[in-house]
Amino acid sequence: MRYNGDIYINLKAMGVTFLTLYMLTASLYIAIFNSLSIQMAILSIILVLLLSNEIRKGFLYINKTDILFILACFAALGSLHSSTFTTGEIAGPVIFSLGVLISLFIRGDIENYKYSIKLIKWGGIIYALSVMFSYFFSNLYNSIFLSNLRPIIAERILQSMNQGYYPGFTSDVAFTAGYIVSAIGVIICGWIVKESPSKGILLFIILFLGLLLTQKRAHLLFMILSCLFVYLQYSSFIHEKVKKIFKIIFSTIFIVVPILLLAIITEIGQTLFLRIFETFQNFSAGQDITSNRSAIWKHAWDLFSQNPFYGIGWGNFRETVVGTITVHTEMTTHNIYLQLLSETGIIGTVFILLPFIITFLYTIKITRLVSSNRIQYSYSWKFAILFSLYSQTFFLLYGLTGNPLYDYSFFIVYILSFGIIYSFRIYKYKKTFDSKIEIDRNIFTNM
Repeated sequence: MRYNGDIYINLKAMGVTFLTLYMLTASLYIAIFNSLSIQMAILSIILVLLLSNEIRKGFLYINKTDILFILACFAALGSLHSSTFTTGEIAGPVIFSLGVLISLFIRGDIENYKYSIKLIKWGGIIYALSVMFSYFFSNLYNSIFLSNLRPIIAERILQSMNQGYYPGFTSDVAFTAGYIVSAIGVIICGWIVKESPSKGILLFIILFLGLLLTQKRAHLLFMILSCLFVYLQYSSFIHEKVKKIFKIIFSTIFIVVPILLLAIITEIGQTLFLRIFETFQNFSAGQDITSNRSAIWKHAWDLFSQNPFYGIGWGNFRETVVGTITVHTEMTTHNIYLQLLSETGIIGTVFILLPFIITFLYTIKITRLVSSNRIQYSYSWKFAILFSLYSQTFFLLYGLTGNPLYDYSFFIVYILSFGIIYSFRIYKYKKTFDSKIEIDRNIFTNM
């Protein structure tokens, strides 16, 4: 925080907000400018802004997990095996490291995340509406949006639309679905804390329809699983979880039956659930339902088996696919765990994933704590902790079939979830410390 006359500037809140704005636009930098340098520059500016705030304060709280985060940065940067170090090669580990370092400096008052959460919700809604716009007004969409993109990106979007996938105002349906999933998480977590979906039902419907039009099966499945996981973890006693499980079963029956009727009877229903129907048909016929990912996964495992300790180098997997899996097209693994193993080996993978897993387990513990009501916490903190757990859960699940560690819009939401949960850790520590001081003061007064 900084004062300049009568002007009050909260640098930390500003940094969190800028980071969220970057997240909401990250999918367009390559599509419009074809520049990774811009993304590295933006994150570097945000890091400098936050770092200057910490230097001014003269105090930075570092815990054991933070040391693991810093080691993860070294593991990522150390996994570069190339001798040329072009922008395309270094961008991945550099952006990863910048994101992790930023997560150390965005911790503080939960009010710092107020505008960030609103941006995530309304950004997701705008992207959902853009999906509907691309579906209902494809010609206008082409002239307004696609004409401003690089020709190769515009052509790829047109191909996906011809297959029934509608990306809206991003360069890929996966990014659009990611923004929508985050916005759904904001609404669902608010409902869980308030225990009543009294607000936001219309917004939820818009988001859900937008998500269905992207035809992203994994996003839909993992979003549902993440919501259920958060709902169950927000319970301090076993009998509460059992009651919630029964609620989930009955609610599922009540919701699924009308949706199935909609999907079978109406034309719009068949459009919305096109890929889901195709998945069940292919599965029944014994065909591959992974979009040929199984061959890529096997290839990644083979590379890891050949280079088990240090891998083949961060970002080098894409090139190995050409001539083995594809003819000309470079591809990622669509599984961050296999890609980390193949590119960074066991050593790099452990250093990178260990702080993620520890943070996830800590978030589960804190979620149960705030649900117990043994200590009263504000709605803001309860909601923020649930959203952090939701974001982490979705990221780790989607990592099984997608690229959230390498697609920066996904990764930044993950970084924001780290900032939230460790902000609570600092808040909890200060609250405990202040309570002890108050007890000591009372004892001293009564002596």
